[in-house]
Amino acid sequence: MADWLKKIPRNDINLLAQQDEVKNLNIDYASRSNLPHSLPVIAGVGLGVQSAKMFNRALGDKPRKSFPRTVKLERIGRPVISRSVQVSSSNETTYLPQIEALQKEIVLLTDALKEKDDTILHLREIHKEKTLLYAKDLEQEINHHNITKHQLEENQILVIETERLLEERILHYEKGNQELKDQYEKNITSLQKLSQSEISSKDDKIRKLKQQISDLFKEKSWEHRQQMDELQKELSHLTNEIQSLQMQLKRENAFNKQCDQCIKLMSVVEENQIQIKLKNRTIEELQSTCLRFQKQLQEQEKLQNVLLSKKSRNGK
Repeated sequence: MADWLKKIPRNDINLLAQQDEVKNLNIDYASRSNLPHSLPVIAGVGLGVQSAKMFNRALGDKPRKSFPRTVKLERIGRPVISRSVQVSSSNETTYLPQIEALQKEIVLLTDALKEKDDTILHLREIHKEKTLLYAKDLEQEINHHNITKHQLEENQILVIETERLLEERILHYEKGNQELKDQYEKNITSLQKLSQSEISSKDDKIRKLKQQISDLFKEKSWEHRQQMDELQKELSHLTNEIQSLQMQLKRENAFNKQCDQCIKLMSVVEENQIQIKLKNRTIEELQSTCLRFQKQLQEQEKLQNVLLSKKSRNGK
């Protein structure tokens, strides 16, 4: 029943209230018709024209409007009275249960309407609170938006200024870089010229030095070769003398005779051995000197080849 009542619109509730008003009027009129001053007859259009006195009396005894105390009608319309009204005791007993049911429904509808009104009031309060809350949040958001907008404008100005400074720095560094590049090219050109002149002068010096070394090596080698030949001759002579002396010593030792001459011969042999060692050392030194000269010549040739290769690369 409650669900069915909730589905009824408010206009239908007003219409039911008006119908209930008409029914109450009919009931009140029927109850009044049983009084002694009422007519015990059925009045209607089909019965013909009534007397003016009776019609006026009937209109004078028109019932008042009666409404249930629990029903709160928002708007009471003009009652609609049928042109033909039939009142009887049998009809009264027939419509009483329906009237009671309708009154109960009206009470339920009134309670439901009251609950809905309370709900509407509660929702309005909630809506008001939410509206205030949202208005406050909106104001805060607007303030934050204004602050953010101001910060954004400041940041945009800062970005523009930074870009301007960056462009100035870029132009300054590009100009400096170009100047350094030009200066570097000039220095490279001058260094290349200087290096070419130095290389050519060093090539001349190396060539002269090589010629001198080769000449010196030829002279030294010829002198060393002569010295070595002389030393070889002396060495062979001394070797022959040593051998002869050793043979003589062996012969003398064979006879086990020791004399002053043997002692002299031994000393001579020792001196000759010492001289032979010295000569051998001199020969070794001369050979090592020749090897050093030979290595120096080889290194100079390598250095000359490297310088020639560098010169050819620079020329390309």
